[in-house]
Amino acid sequence: MGFTKLGFSGQRMKYPLNALFGMVVGEQNTGKSYLFQSNPDAFIINLDLSSTVTPECRATIWPGVNEQGLPVDIDNKHLVLTWDKVLEKKQQLIDMAKADEPRPKCVVLDTITPCVRLLKPYIAKKMDRSSFEQAHGPAAYDKLFDEILSFAFDLRQVGYGVWFIAHLSREFLQVSDDGAKQEELTLNLSAGMVRRLTPAVEMIAPVCCDRRSTTVMLKKIVKSGSKEIERKVPTEQIIFDRKLAFDDPRFSRIIRTRTTNRMPNIPLDPVDPWGTFESAFDNANKDNDQ
Repeated sequence: MGFTKLGFSGQRMKYPLNALFGMVVGEQNTGKSYLFQSNPDAFIINLDLSSTVTPECRATIWPGVNEQGLPVDIDNKHLVLTWDKVLEKKQQLIDMAKADEPRPKCVVLDTITPCVRLLKPYIAKKMDRSSFEQAHGPAAYDKLFDEILSFAFDLRQVGYGVWFIAHLSREFLQVSDDGAKQEELTLNLSAGMVRRLTPAVEMIAPVCCDRRSTTVMLKKIVKSGSKEIERKVPTEQIIFDRKLAFDDPRFSRIIRTRTTNRMPNIPLDPVDPWGTFESAFDNANKDNDQ
């Protein structure tokens, strides 16, 4: 029956992947940036000021990096990145949405760690202090965390998905009274950031890159007596398997999803990793009777 004067009842409501508030996490060089750079509907705020990791980046990225390695604005002039500049870009995105202009579907912060570096002088100025260290610690960090969440919520209010990229680090945690320790992957963020951020997102997707060796038969020129001949010989080859590790016990404490069915491990297609992710997400969100 429902109460139609109050809200919605009896209908399925779900976000497409580009419209989620989510996090992609992983260790260094696992393919986090490559995943989003393959998404033509993404606008990536390049907080790391990094070069692209794909020859043909399908996403839109700002700031850019010129041939001299300097961060540049859209006019190709050197840009000193500050949080005020990021807020200007956020307002531009909001204005584009309100005017219904052609625009990206999701906004990506790559990565979340530099937000803290950019936000500290911004928060200090807001609190009328000459440096972040001079501000009252708990209050200053509360404002810093609120600013990061407000960035996401303000964009979502006008229809954008928001994704944060974060690093994972390896830590040895004590697991028993006798001092035994176990290696675990943890978010490389402060405890306060983790407490505020992880409950707010709808998905935490871990990316991993496993290294394995295999033997393949390759043609090589080998000597046979006084002659050189071409022959197939067994050769060890290193293969890097990149995947979104939703069903990997190494990441069980980190993963979060909101899908109808369980998300599987998703091998990332080297040509179109975002498309692979999208297809798997849509399949996991199908109704059980389909």
